[in-house]
Amino acid sequence: MSSSIPDARIGGSFASALGISDRFGGMNIPEMILAIQVERGQILDNQIKDQMEEMQKRNEWLRDANAALGAMRAQRPTSEGGGAISYGTFVDSKGTTQNVHDWMRANGVQIETKGNDKVGVQAEFDQAIQNLKSSIDTVNNQSQMDMVRLQGLMDKRNQAFDMMTNTISKTSKSLDGIIGNMR
Repeated sequence: MSSSIPDARIGGSFASALGISDRFGGMNIPEMILAIQVERGQILDNQIKDQMEEMQKRNEWLRDANAALGAMRAQRPTSEGGGAISYGTFVDSKGTTQNVHDWMRANGVQIETKGNDKVGVQAEFDQAIQNLKSSIDTVNNQSQMDMVRLQGLMDKRNQAFDMMTNTISKTSKSLDGIIGNMR
């Protein structure tokens, strides 16, 4: 009776020629498909985790940038003829007080550096505000692209898990059929 039941294992010479038996240790085809899909699911989970961490960092940067922008707007001189004043300070997303001028330089946002001071006049404030707004817009655009990428990764992950579920279901139905035929 065992000769009438097809063996789900890959033939030795065929598997050796493909190098499959070495990698999967003689698993049958459904087990190999399941192992591959589990591995793919784990890879996608790691990619999703990395993408979410990157997005979290970007969101923190945006919170800090908006706080710096608010501080600069509050400090902006109201007249062009007035003297230079400090760009101000703000509390960042970690609860640390930051100097706006230092924060902008550290984050690659262009701000005046004449005389190596940390003060500006109205025109310098206006330029710094415009530069920071441009940087915020750029990061917002990158965030939108990150969301699209994250959605794609989530779709791929769901497909991998659907395929695992389908493989398990089909294998179970096949085994039920074989057991039913043996009765």
